[in-house]
Amino acid sequence: MSVEQDLRDRGNDSCELCGGKDGLTVYAVAPKEGKLADNCVMTCETCYEQLGDET
Repeated sequence: MSVEQDLRDRGNDSCELCGGKDGLTVYAVAPKEGKLADNCVMTCETCYEQLGDET
């Protein structure tokens, strides 16, 4: 199963930050040990853009 599908399953096809369902994108967070999906969250376009603004 792909990382994207793992995240979609984990988040019920929703943004894991706000619950939105439009424009879902994988966002990688700081790495930690474990499955690759543990190093990512599924985000909507709005949350993805806001996370990008913080870096």
